[in-house]
Amino acid sequence: MKNYNWTLAAFRQLVLPIAFCGTMMLASCSEKDDPVQPVTPGEAAMPELKEDFESMAEWLTAGVKRCHPYIRKFWNEDADPADFNLLLTNESCDKVYFINANGKREIPQTEWDDALVKGLSEVGNADYCFFMFQGKNCCLQIISPGKWKMMAEVYKMLGKREPTLQDNAYLLLHTFYHESFHKYVQSLRGWNNLGSPHYSREQVYPVVYEPRIYRKLALLALLKAWEDPSQKDAQYARAKYWTQKYESQYPIEAAGIRQTDVDESTAEYFCLSVIHAAFSDYQLLYDLDLAADLDSESYEMSLAMHLLFRDGRLAEAIKGVQDDVITPINILLKNVAAPANYDEKQDAADVEKIRAAMDKMYTKDNPFIAPVAELLERHLSGQAIYVAINPQFRNNYFSSQGSYKLTDLPGFNCSVRYESANENVEINGCTLLSYNDYHFYPIATVEHLSLKDWQDISEESSELPGIVFTRQGTLSAITDEPTFTLKNLPATVMYGKDKYGNEYYICK
Repeated sequence: MKNYNWTLAAFRQLVLPIAFCGTMMLASCSEKDDPVQPVTPGEAAMPELKEDFESMAEWLTAGVKRCHPYIRKFWNEDADPADFNLLLTNESCDKVYFINANGKREIPQTEWDDALVKGLSEVGNADYCFFMFQGKNCCLQIISPGKWKMMAEVYKMLGKREPTLQDNAYLLLHTFYHESFHKYVQSLRGWNNLGSPHYSREQVYPVVYEPRIYRKLALLALLKAWEDPSQKDAQYARAKYWTQKYESQYPIEAAGIRQTDVDESTAEYFCLSVIHAAFSDYQLLYDLDLAADLDSESYEMSLAMHLLFRDGRLAEAIKGVQDDVITPINILLKNVAAPANYDEKQDAADVEKIRAAMDKMYTKDNPFIAPVAELLERHLSGQAIYVAINPQFRNNYFSSQGSYKLTDLPGFNCSVRYESANENVEINGCTLLSYNDYHFYPIATVEHLSLKDWQDISEESSELPGIVFTRQGTLSAITDEPTFTLKNLPATVMYGKDKYGNEYYICK
């Protein structure tokens, strides 16, 4: 499941047209209003879209009313509209609406239970969370103009088109249907997650181009088949060739990304289809990103699900992804034969375009990759010092261009973060370092540490096997470092060195 905490991947679909506006009368919702009543898309105009919370709540209520009737069209009875309930709160988290296709109603504070109170305390950091409220499965989302403003600043920095209010509104719908599919179709219905001993969503850095090129060529073939059905047979064969080459030459990566391909491509297909059916000007397929990393490619594999639906093979696809964990592209191409003597030169122009896009992405000139490159350089030269803060102090905001496995730091991953801040920590231009796929710590390079109450101890951390920590103490401040400020936060610190002699201060 992708963390949509305002990452760039979450905004991939933001190159969208603007939806039409208007007014719409909405019925209030209550317990007796269920089940959801079908509504014909376009039978009523949408409310005027404004940035204030009340206007956005009205627009989203109308949007949910339009989208809900399509939930089962693009899946089966496992996608139950009764599970897709939206709780919407404002930036100050002092007002909550319950929304489904029957309308919206305000939840007075006298009805707030422990689950809702806990969700409101978390949603500012997570942007969405799930829990049972008043006997219904619910997704809580926050409308945060402050975060929209920060994301606009990041997009401006990257030279990209800044998200519009319409983009932000569509993203809320997108996240609601995408993440609810993860929760109430995949998890609730007990999909058979076979996993893999090599499971990982992180891209290897330094980046090896060939596996990315092979996957993108397969996707480009599927895109051509979508755009011109008369070429379907030839393009399916082309996609089969590049998919087989990828899986045979990079079997460990292919096995590791299989579950993500299944989970994310189906959730993305579902939410894109449902919203597009209700809003014809909503882009059904976003443009393929030729520089996309391994994780992002899994979302783009939704194209295979769209083709399976168009080919009348949705039931077959559902059984394959749910019971056998077969990726949609392998289901689509199951009975397709790869050309025996395929001439790879015919794809030379596409390969050149992909390489150019990746060259632009994976160089130090890119503001998001530069910290990763610097991290490796400092690490290999023995200069790096890292401070890791316990995830409970995670930032309220970050932007990212993905996670990278570091081949020169075995076992470690690095996620790039442009800036982050909360009441305890302020970090600018930093990275995140994690050991294996389960323990994540924000990281910044620092030169000066203010430490106290040191004790000489020796232990091997169960969370970081193989690294022996020889000292423990309390970190109260970091000074004289412009990119990292720790604000009066006492924390237990584990100290250690890696095989290159670099020091680690890991706050527990």
